[in-house]
Amino acid sequence: KNKPVVIVTYAHRGGARASEHLKQVCLFIGMKPADTMPALVVTVDLKDESNRIVNPDVALEPSKESIEKATNEFLDIFKTLETPLQK
Repeated sequence: KNKPVVIVTYAHRGGARASEHLKQVCLFIGMKPADTMPALVVTVDLKDESNRIVNPDVALEPSKESIEKATNEFLDIFKTLETPLQK
């Protein structure tokens, strides 16, 4: 309960509906999701014949700003916790 979380989706279209649904689940169980939910969109032309991303830096560049924003939100949520997280 009260654990911060960042929801990141990965799909050929982004997975916005899935991230919104998961956010509601997180809120229901008492987690603290970041508002920014990066959607990593990786198209076929960025993958090799084994379906692996050829150059992650190039593939993730369009999402870089939202990844950084979500990371900062996560850290802000973490800093506001009243009690330390327990294992």
